[in-house]
Amino acid sequence: MESVVTAIEEYHKSKYKIFINDEFAFVLYKGELRRYGIKKGMPMTAELYHELVDQVLTKRAKLRAMHLLEKNDRTEADVRRKLKDNLYPQEAIDAAIAYVMSYHYIDDERYAQNYIHYKSTTSSKNEIKQTLLQRGIRKDIIEEALSISEVDETDLIMKLMRKRCREPQTISYEEKQKLFGYLYRKGFPIDRIEQAWEQYRADFTDRI
Repeated sequence: MESVVTAIEEYHKSKYKIFINDEFAFVLYKGELRRYGIKKGMPMTAELYHELVDQVLTKRAKLRAMHLLEKNDRTEADVRRKLKDNLYPQEAIDAAIAYVMSYHYIDDERYAQNYIHYKSTTSSKNEIKQTLLQRGIRKDIIEEALSISEVDETDLIMKLMRKRCREPQTISYEEKQKLFGYLYRKGFPIDRIEQAWEQYRADFTDRI
């Protein structure tokens, strides 16, 4: 089936959405429409399509990806989502991602390690893992980063216990259950909570 430009719709200021065979293809500037002679009803040859993607849209996507990474470290999934939101075609997105990854501007392993280091004093391993998964980091990368981290959940649980329970020897059953529930919802396993509780009680007893 021959590919044809079926619609050109103004998108934003001097930007226009190009539709090929009634499906959205990409966005071009007004000057690019003139340069390549893009008009409604004209054939979109494979050669012209690839020239637009390779010479125009991929270059633009690379610059956009670099701009996104200029001030903040981002995951691959986040940059892909941003480029998709900016209406770049998949070929241009893939090429832009490969480009920035080749210079390690995107590095999900580094991102995971930095995030774990930053959150290890306030969040459980499970909580950290879930957040990183939501940000598009692969499970194997997260688990490897956690395995080499120095996160000590027992110390963290005891730190949180000290904030919420000043005197573990006099705490009521209901207060203890509430404390354990809070820690469990934070992502700590129940056996680790119980272990930390016994240690906290023992340390408290040794001080009095």
